[in-house]
Amino acid sequence: MARRTLIDIDNRIIEAVIQIGSEEGIKNITSNKVAKLCGISHFTCFEHFGTRQGMLDAAALKIENQFLYQLNELIQTENNILNVWNIILDEFIAKPNKPLYYWYYYKEIGCELTLNTERAAFLLNFAKQVFPNSNAKTDLEYMLLWDGIIEMMFYYTEKITKGLIPNTKEARDYITKIIFYGIL
Repeated sequence: MARRTLIDIDNRIIEAVIQIGSEEGIKNITSNKVAKLCGISHFTCFEHFGTRQGMLDAAALKIENQFLYQLNELIQTENNILNVWNIILDEFIAKPNKPLYYWYYYKEIGCELTLNTERAAFLLNFAKQVFPNSNAKTDLEYMLLWDGIIEMMFYYTEKITKGLIPNTKEARDYITKIIFYGIL
């Protein structure tokens, strides 16, 4: 099979995982549901990702990488972190499947907060770039700051997209004050 076809199948599987996970929750993702949505055999899911967990992780990693790339681009052009927050929140609300999947994955599977991996080193550097004026002094404080802000971003995306919190300027200003003035 041509490399392009394999990548297309990988992407279709990941998109199906994201769709099912954002609509039904992480626990309800099965290789059979993914395969049916993609029009492939459920064995193909395992050929491409090894396990169900492999599919879940690949989808979360793809979302995280896209999010970090987008965030990095915004930081290069926008120097006010509150504006960055609102731009990303607007985009998350407009297209909620990926942020909701990531939030459910994060809640269900969790992310290990450690400073001993290459990914953690990247995120630590990123947190220092994003929050240069914070009160954080140690690497652990920067990681906790990053973790708290990101968790809140996905949490409020879920609440707003499900209509549990109104998507008004007043509500968002209040959320912003809770997060940024409570954490920074």
